[in-house]
Amino acid sequence: MGKIIDRIIAWLAKELGWDVPSTDNLTEIPLEAPTKPVEKSNREKLYDVAYSCLGKDMAPLNDTLGCAEALSHVLLKAGVPDLHKPYLSSYELDRWLRTHFKEVLEPLPGDIISSPTGTGNGLIRGHVGIVGKQSIMSNNSLSGKWDYHWTMQKWLDYYEKYGKIPTKFYRWM
Repeated sequence: MGKIIDRIIAWLAKELGWDVPSTDNLTEIPLEAPTKPVEKSNREKLYDVAYSCLGKDMAPLNDTLGCAEALSHVLLKAGVPDLHKPYLSSYELDRWLRTHFKEVLEPLPGDIISSPTGTGNGLIRGHVGIVGKQSIMSNNSLSGKWDYHWTMQKWLDYYEKYGKIPTKFYRWM
C-alpha cells in the first residue's frame, strides 16, 4: 500500500510541475536492522524446563523423599553438564551444586533453592527445588509429582526457622 501512495504522490507532484526524482529504482530501506533473538541464559533455560515438568513424576524411584532425585532429573533434562546421574540425597546434591553452580544471595526464577538434610537441628528433613516466578517448584511428597507447593516465606519459616537448616541459592552460569 505504501508504494502505491508514493507513486500517487509522485504523479501528483509531476502534474503540478514539481521537480520530483523518480521512485522507480528505489528499494525500501528497513527502519531498523533485523535483530537476532536474544539467547536465554542457563538460569532461564532451567526455569523453562522445570516449568515444563510440572505435574510429572520426576522422581520415579522415591516419591516420598524424592526431592533431590526429582531436581536431578530436571537438571539432566535441561542439559546441565557434569551431572552424570540423579542424586538421591539433598545433602549430596548440595555438595555437587557447590562445585558446579554459583551460590547467589538474591534468587531469581530458575535458581536452585537448597536446604539440605543433615545441616539443621534434626527435627525435619531438608528439601531442594527451583525458584519460580510466584513460588517454588519441587517434588511434592504427597502426590509424587513435580509441582508448585511452597512460597518463599513458607520455605524459610519451615526450613530455616523451624528446622534451623540454612537455605542456599545456586545459579547455573
